[in-house]
Amino acid sequence: MSSFFLLQKAGYDPQWIVKLLEILKELHAVGLEGNKNFVTYFLSHPSPNERLSQIPNEKQEWYLFLSKMESVFADIQLGKNLGNCILEIDTALKKFPKNANLLKAKAIARHKAWLNSASIKDLEVRSILDMPAFRDAMIAGDTTRGDSKKVPGDTEIYYNAVDDYRNAFKQMISPDPAFSSNYAVLFAYDTDKVKDAAMIAESAFQSQGNIQTANNLGVVYWLHDKKKEALEIFGALTENLNSNLQAIVTFKAIRPDLAENWNNLKRELKIRQSFDKAYVNDYFTPILNYSIVLLENKEKLGKKIAETYLSEYESESDWAIHLAQIAKTKQKENSVNFEFGGFEIGASEKELFQKWKKPESKNVKEFTIQNEEETFTKKIIQYPNYAARVIIEKEKVIQVEFNGKKSPKINGKISIGDMKSKILKEIGKPKVESKTHLLYSYTTKEKRKQYLRLEFSSEKLIRAIVY
Repeated sequence: MSSFFLLQKAGYDPQWIVKLLEILKELHAVGLEGNKNFVTYFLSHPSPNERLSQIPNEKQEWYLFLSKMESVFADIQLGKNLGNCILEIDTALKKFPKNANLLKAKAIARHKAWLNSASIKDLEVRSILDMPAFRDAMIAGDTTRGDSKKVPGDTEIYYNAVDDYRNAFKQMISPDPAFSSNYAVLFAYDTDKVKDAAMIAESAFQSQGNIQTANNLGVVYWLHDKKKEALEIFGALTENLNSNLQAIVTFKAIRPDLAENWNNLKRELKIRQSFDKAYVNDYFTPILNYSIVLLENKEKLGKKIAETYLSEYESESDWAIHLAQIAKTKQKENSVNFEFGGFEIGASEKELFQKWKKPESKNVKEFTIQNEEETFTKKIIQYPNYAARVIIEKEKVIQVEFNGKKSPKINGKISIGDMKSKILKEIGKPKVESKTHLLYSYTTKEKRKQYLRLEFSSEKLIRAIVY
């Protein structure tokens, strides 16, 4: 924006900036074609459309619309502000009433909203929803409903999502296996339609065999009571993915390129889970599902894979917590409330500020989370004086992370820098243990589940997360 006015002030034609940004926009579109699921929020600079929407030019309103659609699609990818996304797409559909890409995005937004309304226990296994980033080229019926008692979660949202998918299919010019796979896993939760869902999932996988369509075929088979076939699919995916992921975990210490890839993956995971606690990376999802279905089948291998998943890949999503609960360990859970620096998980924002003082604005990132049921505020607060990061949701502390010498002791016993042997002696055997992690699970005095995750390097505690 400043370059536009500087050129104007210097007597040059500022429209050269517009032309330059339009060239960059074309290059940006080519990049998205190569990575269609990239989340534009992760761009280090504003997108060309966003920049063009801020500069006076004859297409400024058009670029403003495209920039808004980029944000809407990115929100759907992250699973946030879904109610608002549906409203924005409805507005866009008034201009482009039969646009298949808008109708598909609306269907996926409604699908994700329904998933949010259903419990993980009822969903049983996790599907992978394909949701591409918005690209400029994207803008150029009657449903028989089953017995609502057979569908988990909010049935009105569920059947609205089914309608949205069908409306999108009517406008599609060519087949989209990824979108069909999304539809199959939604359809499979209606027990009257699960056979049809299996046919759709099979067709999608045959047309485009990849992690998403294979995993979703396994999900549909599991819900279709084709347990053996589901186990075979999840098992084959896990064998392939686990060997590749374990190679990265093993060699990242001596391979900078592997370390960078792994750190980027974990960083994206953490960012996306801050918006959506049910988010799991696509590469991890089949492994998660395989451990769940093995445990449901009471097979011993399930516990081993679950322990690997929780210790090596991720343990903070709602799905990971569900996995930890069904991968029951023999040790008795203690009744305890972790205390650190004068407050505990579940404390109010006011109580936190009373103990640690109100943070400077530069140390606070605030997000508005909106879905069809409610709108609430999420805050991520850095406390440098305590070497801590606090996450607040609905004005309650839901997670605290400690990572430095200034961090207070947890329950007066655990300090950053402590050796693993000392911690094991102090608080006993964890629920899950590996070379780099300990995971403890407790029931609080208020009968809530609480977790303590400890991360180590060379047997020394480097990070503690309570949630």
